[in-house]
Amino acid sequence: MGPAFRRFVALSLLTGSLLWGMSGQIAALCAPALAAEIQWLDGTFTVQNLRATREGGELLFKMEVGLARPVTVGGRTFYPDPRGRAISSTLVANAVLPTVLFVASLFAMPGARPRNYLFRLGAAVPGALLIASVGVPLTLLANTWRIVYDAAGASGYPPLLLWSDFVQDGGVNFLAIGSGALLAYVIERTARTNVRSALDQSGTGKSICAGLPSVPSVDVCSQVAKRESDATMPPPIVPNS
Repeated sequence: MGPAFRRFVALSLLTGSLLWGMSGQIAALCAPALAAEIQWLDGTFTVQNLRATREGGELLFKMEVGLARPVTVGGRTFYPDPRGRAISSTLVANAVLPTVLFVASLFAMPGARPRNYLFRLGAAVPGALLIASVGVPLTLLANTWRIVYDAAGASGYPPLLLWSDFVQDGGVNFLAIGSGALLAYVIERTARTNVRSALDQSGTGKSICAGLPSVPSVDVCSQVAKRESDATMPPPIVPNS
């Protein structure tokens, strides 16, 4: 195993233990934001409640929604009813695990300079939030649409449901690892390019004679050629008187 892989495993264990120990508090804090995102993504439903709860020893995000407007699926039309509710749930671990893998892969690659780790740290928080916002809200929304499609007896499924299957089958974990590694590579590449640009601007590419004192312009090549011609020219012949 290479050092990058060992670092990835160590960071996964460390980050996972920290986040999982606080998963209940983090899930409770994130629930309102997830509800707002789902409401923004699809106005077909009205989010009545979204909370973090523990059922059967598992920590879950549980959402209750109602129809906000009529919707037609498979030739059947469903109308909003105050008594109607659809309940969707997903594991909190589906948000924690991709976040852990993203952070571990982001910091597993060795940095060329210590300052580059600060750039990675600055990108870790928005990147982790993006990974979490891609997984859980879309999964909850897809599960709700699955209930509608099953109630209508429709045979086809929209791409959102296929995405949900991809996420729940672990695809989002590979997406998180790839995103973290790609972001680390971009940061290192950008930092290396900036260093080269700074060196070029500081005068590395200039002539080494730029710092010498100015001298009158002399045609060195012509002087050397003249000396060589003088050395090889035979002495003049002086006639005898």
